[in-house]
Amino acid sequence: MEFLNQPWFIQVGFGLSFALIVVAFFYIRGQRQRIKQLREELDGWMKDALTGLASRRRAMEMYHWMFKIVHSARARQGGLHQRKEDGISKSLTLAMFDIDHFKKVNDEHGHLAGDMVLEEFGKILSAQIRASDIAGRYGGEEFFVVLAADVDGMKIFVERVRQELGKKRFQHKGKKFGVTFTCGIATLDDPQCTCEELLERADSALLNGKEYRNRVVLWTPERFIHIQF
Repeated sequence: MEFLNQPWFIQVGFGLSFALIVVAFFYIRGQRQRIKQLREELDGWMKDALTGLASRRRAMEMYHWMFKIVHSARARQGGLHQRKEDGISKSLTLAMFDIDHFKKVNDEHGHLAGDMVLEEFGKILSAQIRASDIAGRYGGEEFFVVLAADVDGMKIFVERVRQELGKKRFQHKGKKFGVTFTCGIATLDDPQCTCEELLERADSALLNGKEYRNRVVLWTPERFIHIQF
């Protein structure tokens, strides 16, 4: 075993140890970079980068989950209850929002100004929702909100959003401007309604409102109701 004490063996041992340390260092650094990349990808999947709201994919998953819970809770009660029992809401209302004349904002003030509007609107929605609610960016200048509340609860929410947006005066390159939104609302009042149908109802109410702009429209089986504040 005397060769273990030979200078050449010690040098080789140090060399191998150093090489292993270098390899381990770069491996760990690579893994950290990969973890960081995965976190960024996860954030991108869960959140909309501009507004900070849930991404469409994430918000839709949350909506389907929330719809299933409320629908099951109602089925157990044998009817459509508006109360909240055992911590589970029996109400579910969906709203689709669209920023009015958004293309005009981009054309007259530039895309940076448009991004400013979307970001601010996202902040307003985030500030108004509760932990049990959902707010997400649906795409472009469209957003959607799901509340564990009835139509009256959604009306209060939409009015608060309208008031907050009305206070904002955006400024870009010395020009000031304001924006409004149109909103379509649908509530789960039919035990046969699916989550896709509820979304379609809110979207159809939104399309009806966009013919006029700056208004809130409620879907009902008989007709569209334009809500006055």
